[in-house]
Amino acid sequence: MPVGTGVTLNSRRMIPCDDPRLLERILHYHMERKEEVSNMRIRHWQDIASLLVGVWLVLSPFALGFAEAATWITIVLGLSVILFALEGFVIPSYLEEWGEGLIGLALLVIPWTVGYEPVAIVNSMVSGILVILFGAWELMTDRDFITWWHDRWHHTAG
Repeated sequence: MPVGTGVTLNSRRMIPCDDPRLLERILHYHMERKEEVSNMRIRHWQDIASLLVGVWLVLSPFALGFAEAATWITIVLGLSVILFALEGFVIPSYLEEWGEGLIGLALLVIPWTVGYEPVAIVNSMVSGILVILFGAWELMTDRDFITWWHDRWHHTAG
């Protein structure tokens, strides 16, 4: 590349650069960053799905007419799912999926221990299964978690 050329990172900004090695490093950094942001968008669609299930859990007692205990428990668990999903947007890590998994298990167990009516049981069971599936799916497609899991369980101490 001739001396005195620059690189355009987007359609609005041109960075002047006389050093070809520096230019190469700048391009490499921005291409890597663009790929990272793109992967982040694709990787966490399950958080959006969990967020929607959480919103449904908060609204469903009113839409389906649950009894008193089922209403409050479902709202609290729905708010918990929403908080874990939002945490996934703010601080992406695999820990929120474990929290969602526990909430999903609670959604599966609580209807039988509290004595929900049939419509509330079905709602809680379907929502719990969805929350667990979305959390597990995200874990299985998260590169950081897969690396940790592989390093933790597939390498013996030397």
